[in-house]
Amino acid sequence: MSFSDRQLKAMVFSPKLAACLSFPGSCFILGETLLDYRESKRTGQRSTTPMQRALAGMSLVDILSSLAWFVSTWAAPKDSGAMYAAGNGNTCRVQGFLLQVAIGAPLYNGALILYYVLTIKYKWTPQEIFHIEPWIHAFIWIWCIGTSAVALGKDLLHFIGPVCWIADPPECWLEEIPNGVECGAAKKYSTFMFCVPLWICILATIYGLVAIFLALRATVRRMSTRTIAGQQTNVMRRSANDLNAVALRAVLYSVAFVLTWTASTIWSVAQWFDHYPFWISYMWTLMEPLQGFWNVLIFLHSRPQSREKLARRFKSLPRSFLVTSDNSGASATPPTSSSGTNNRFNSSDKKNEARSEHSTTERTSLFMIDTDVPHSGRHVSVKFVDTTNVSADAKVESTPNVVVEKGEEEGTPTEEVVRGEEE
Repeated sequence: MSFSDRQLKAMVFSPKLAACLSFPGSCFILGETLLDYRESKRTGQRSTTPMQRALAGMSLVDILSSLAWFVSTWAAPKDSGAMYAAGNGNTCRVQGFLLQVAIGAPLYNGALILYYVLTIKYKWTPQEIFHIEPWIHAFIWIWCIGTSAVALGKDLLHFIGPVCWIADPPECWLEEIPNGVECGAAKKYSTFMFCVPLWICILATIYGLVAIFLALRATVRRMSTRTIAGQQTNVMRRSANDLNAVALRAVLYSVAFVLTWTASTIWSVAQWFDHYPFWISYMWTLMEPLQGFWNVLIFLHSRPQSREKLARRFKSLPRSFLVTSDNSGASATPPTSSSGTNNRFNSSDKKNEARSEHSTTERTSLFMIDTDVPHSGRHVSVKFVDTTNVSADAKVESTPNVVVEKGEEEGTPTEEVVRGEEE
């Protein structure tokens, strides 16, 4: 491999940038899933869906691999000749171990498309998928940790390109290979432990997309037949919309998977012939660390409440910065007001807070009065009346009166998945 300095810098810094986008995205998905799980345990209601748990597992794998990609050549031994190398043999092995664990991301993508096919094509419920789910999680992590341990035990983790991974020892690149140095074993192990599972997952994803397309086409035909016969109902239309929403997420996650791992697949084939074109190597280092970034975009698209939460956090950042600055300035200035003045200020603050809460309640009441809310296969008519009393000592008493009128209720396995993922 002989690249110019400009090309090497591009291959060194591209994975750092991609990892900076992917790491927070995967952390956000994992955090939201854990919050959903804790909330379901507290309320005793619906738990997370199999798709959410598979996405959480994929996010955990991506967090580990993003850290390894961000380090890039820093983990390479100083005598390896890599640009910005600052590590040693141990740091190189740790990075290679984490990048082999990254095979869990394609495996979880395969599990995700399997869950979608079982839900859309075969009408499995989340409870039915739960019976096979622990075995799938166990297999994925046993394969990730097991193959990484094998590569570490056989001393197959060496510097290759911009990172350390399964590769032959550096002595194999010399004109005269020293005696006792085994060359060629890395290609066999990397093909079996990484490339073969990756290709199986790609083929499974293609099959899953075809199966989902055929299932949707059959559903559309049934809906068209019943529409002509005058038998289509609101429940059937909602079920079809839910099915389309689940299928759209399956397609988006599959497209993200293909975008992420296509370049890695081409690079893996190129290494068999000891041919590493720059564009293949660059796309590999740029696209593979982006798995978490694509996932969080799809995750936010399907969860409006998470999108709103993230927007509120970004909006509160400047305010938090200003509050911190004001507090630091106030702490440097000694207090000069008397206790009576402080009491008046505190009382005024309490009254302002009470008025703010009262106005917020009024706005909520205006928004919620006589609103028809479609949710989870039922029409709910909500009337919200709030009575707020602000006393002289600024205490607030709020008595909400909610009247809920329910219409017809009917659920399907697909609707359960939609409700679980959106909540």
